Amino acid sequence: MARNRNGRFNATYRDRNGDVQTTPTFSTAREADDRAHACRVMEVQGVDAGAFFAKAEILLPYTRRGHVTVAGYGPDFLAGHRLEDTSRESYGQMLRHVYAGLGTVCLRDLDAPKVRAFVRSLEASELSGGTVGAVMTVLRRGRHGAHGSAAPKNPALFPASARFGDSLSVSDSPGPIPRPR
Repeated sequence: MARNRNGRFNATYRDRNGDVQTTPTFSTAREADDRAHACRVMEVQGVDAGAFFAKAEILLPYTRRGHVTVAGYGPDFLAGHRLEDTSRESYGQMLRHVYAGLGTVCLRDLDAPKVRAFVRSLEASELSGGTVGAVMTVLRRGRHGAHGSAAPKNPALFPASARFGDSLSVSDSPGPIPRPR
């Protein structure tokens, strides 16, 4: 039976070991129940339903014509910040949203209109406002590191004053920010 989680639904099933597993979230209870049923059938047949339904990882280029892409900078960004394990995992989840929308864009070509269009597409998607805000936090944090030696300087990258509803402009950028030691 599907459970309502803030307008989204998920359901549970038992795997081969008897452990309770949860389906991903869906927009309707019917979809969640159907997935749970399919998982139960697969588990009875000896197939690992979690592995079967795992999303394929998108492979994105780290460089494009010799220039670092947003997807290529992401791992360096995470490695260059002192974060707790849970924060690092959370930032990694938010970076997946960034990669889906901006992953193939070279850092040198990333400007305020592209970031603005990306944020508007997130707001129009089924993501919660909290998730969109968390993605924006990662974008703002990434802006500070992007001015370091790991990526080319781009003053339009992720303006610090960007908030929901605010317009993004090149003049909002304070320029390079030194990294804490």
